[in-house]
Amino acid sequence: MDVRIQGHAAHRYLQSGVAVIPVPHRRKEPVHKGWQDMCLTQEDVAIYWTDSQNIGALTGEPSGWRVDVDLDCHEAVVAAERFLTGTLSSGRAAKEHSHWWYRAHSIESESFKDVDGSMILEIRANGRQTLLPPSVHPSGESYVWHGAHEVILPLRSATRVRVGGLSFPGGCVW
Repeated sequence: MDVRIQGHAAHRYLQSGVAVIPVPHRRKEPVHKGWQDMCLTQEDVAIYWTDSQNIGALTGEPSGWRVDVDLDCHEAVVAAERFLTGTLSSGRAAKEHSHWWYRAHSIESESFKDVDGSMILEIRANGRQTLLPPSVHPSGESYVWHGAHEVILPLRSATRVRVGGLSFPGGCVW
């Protein structure tokens, strides 16, 4: 991955109000101590994106309450297509549409696991991060946006992800 592409993307995300952090290339976990509290500026991009680093988005309040509903298994993706209102999504070739993006003021991060302990889905808000395109997954696949690149829908903070119909009225810009 070209350093210029990653840096340019980091600049674009910052301009749109997304708090970004560097994550090592082909890794998903940040390595900087205190990454949850990093507050990078446009000037910081040249310092932190020097070696094709991935781009992590600090979810929740640091990014204007952009929240990632991370669908970790195939069944969750299928259920989301039926029960969640379509919104901006991202993923990679092996897991398309595995990250659904919403605006959710004051929502808390939460993880949902199956009885065997495997992750079903996560609501990533404060204290969490998600890789953004054009980051590269450890498998070598690039993350991409799916569908409308500009619109994410609001998720009312009182709404909980559950089996059943959910309502996500309105729309707002990424």
